[in-house]
Amino acid sequence: FLEHMDGATRREYRNRQRSLLHNTLNLLEELADMDDDDDDNNNNGRGGRTGRHETIGAAVCEHLADTYLWNNDEQEADGDFAGLTRRDSEKSTSNTPAPCASSSQPYRNVTVDCLDKAHDHLMNGIKKLTPLLEKAKQNQGQDKKNGPPSIEVEAISTQIYGIYH
Repeated sequence: FLEHMDGATRREYRNRQRSLLHNTLNLLEELADMDDDDDDNNNNGRGGRTGRHETIGAAVCEHLADTYLWNNDEQEADGDFAGLTRRDSEKSTSNTPAPCASSSQPYRNVTVDCLDKAHDHLMNGIKKLTPLLEKAKQNQGQDKKNGPPSIEVEAISTQIYGIYH
């Protein structure tokens, strides 16, 4: 789909995608606040039900970070890196080996600013999940001593692992 778009259209598409993801995060925060207010009014002692919103919010943060990691596609199409790619392919037809480092690094064309923004969004996702993991481990410790990890602990751990990698 994106391969057939020009650079300006790609930028517009990416900006729209980021806007929608930011709106999603804002709506999730509002829902979490509403749930917290309901829990306070009901005084049911559950301590909030924001966990379901936090796991979705962490996934949205991960998608938002991804929009910054793949933002330089139009530079290659506009020719900024086309000459480098062409020279590398010409070298590969000769007896000299092609440089490994530049061809195996998927983020080599991403700017430092975009890497920083992606990092910030990933860390925001991890910050959303860390308290949930600690609480799930604490609840598991209260329920069973030295038992197998609960499904909740494994699910949150897997999501954090996915964000890190």
